[in-house]
Amino acid sequence: MLVAKKLRDFDMQRTVHFVFFTGQQQGAVGSTHYVAAAQEEGVDIKLALIMDMTAYSAGWDHGVIFEGTLTNADNRGLLEQAVTNLNAVNDNFRSGLSHEISYDSFGSDHVPFQKAGIAAILLTSQSTDFPG
Repeated sequence: MLVAKKLRDFDMQRTVHFVFFTGQQQGAVGSTHYVAAAQEEGVDIKLALIMDMTAYSAGWDHGVIFEGTLTNADNRGLLEQAVTNLNAVNDNFRSGLSHEISYDSFGSDHVPFQKAGIAAILLTSQSTDFPG
């Protein structure tokens, strides 16, 4: 919600929605419903940026995976820009945050957007130290 609070200070050219989905582990139920409802109402979604288990790590050895598909030209540009921005953050703050890009989209809330032809990127943790 901090991002939403910060964005209110900017004159955005587009409407920004902050949405929390449920049912991802049961087949992306919430995001699938959201995409279907938006399409039914004629909402023109330009981009979905999905964060799933971001910055989760038991230690400081975490990084981020940018996941999207190469079938959408918008995704290619967005993924490249995301990495460029992360590299700038690393340079400015010496964060040492590692990153990788995956073009194998599966199993999270960005997939229903991609299936509907909407540019979508998943950000998730590189950590494999998940609970349970």
